[in-house]
Amino acid sequence: MARYCPNCQRPVLPSDTTCWQCGARLPNESIPTPTTDTAPPAPKRPDTVTMSRLPALETLPSGHTIAAPDTAGPPPILIYGLFTLLLISAAFFLLNRLAAPPLTQATWADLPPSGWVNITADDYTYTLNLPEEWQVQTAPDPATQALITRPWTTKTDDWQPILFASPAPNSVPDAPFIVILRSETLRDLTADEALVYLQGDFGQSVTVSNPFLVENSNRSFLSLTSVADGLRCRQHYVHGREASLLVAGCAYGVAFGQNLRTLTPILESFEYLRRYE
Repeated sequence: MARYCPNCQRPVLPSDTTCWQCGARLPNESIPTPTTDTAPPAPKRPDTVTMSRLPALETLPSGHTIAAPDTAGPPPILIYGLFTLLLISAAFFLLNRLAAPPLTQATWADLPPSGWVNITADDYTYTLNLPEEWQVQTAPDPATQALITRPWTTKTDDWQPILFASPAPNSVPDAPFIVILRSETLRDLTADEALVYLQGDFGQSVTVSNPFLVENSNRSFLSLTSVADGLRCRQHYVHGREASLLVAGCAYGVAFGQNLRTLTPILESFEYLRRYE
C-alpha cells in the first residue's frame, strides 16, 4: 500500500524515512491513502489578492456621487454634416466668383498712349487714362456740376463728385475736362430704363441727343450727348450694384468738337472696377 507524507500529503516510498518533497521525518507506521473527502487543498497562488486585503473606499457625503468621465464626443453625423455644409458653401462662393464678369478687361488697345498715364482710384472703384499734363482735382464747381447733371434732375440730385481732371490752368483756351459723379439713388435705374427716360422731352433747359447702349460685359454703358447753357458733354451712364456712375467729358462751345479726339479716348478707357460688388 502506498505511503503518504503526513505533512505535505505527497506520495513517498515505503522505505523512505524522510519526505523527499518537504523534508519532514516519516513515521514508521503506514498512512492510509487519502480519499476524495480528505484530498489535500489546492495550494494558493502567491499573487492572489483577496478582497479583505484591498484598502477600503472612502464614503462620500450623502447626496454626492462620482460622475463618470465625459468621454462622449459629438456624433459622427454632425461632424460629416458640418463638413458637407462647408464644402457646399465654398462651391457656391466659387461658382459665384467664376460667373462674375472679370474685374478688368485689358487689351493692347487699352494701354495708355505715349504721354498718357493710367489713373486708378485709391479704393479701386475705377480706372482710366489721362494725358500727363492734365491735373486731377476733387470736384468741379457746383454750377458746372449742375449743368452736367441737368438731364438727370428729375431722377436724382444726390450726385457726389469723385474726380475732376483738366489741363493745367491757362494751358489750353476753353480747356476741356473730365468729371466722374456717383449716385446711390440711381443704382435702381438700369441702363435700359435710363435709355427710355432720356428719350423723353426735357424742354429748353437741356438738349439730350443720340442716347444709345454699348454692350461690352463689364464695360457696358449708356452714351448720350447733352448741351446746357453752352456746355456740351459726352456722357457715359454706368449702372452699378451699389451705385451708378456718370462719366462726362465736357467743354464749352466749339472747344468741345476741337477736343473730342482727346475726350473720347479718356471716356473709352474708363472702367468701373467695383461695379458688381
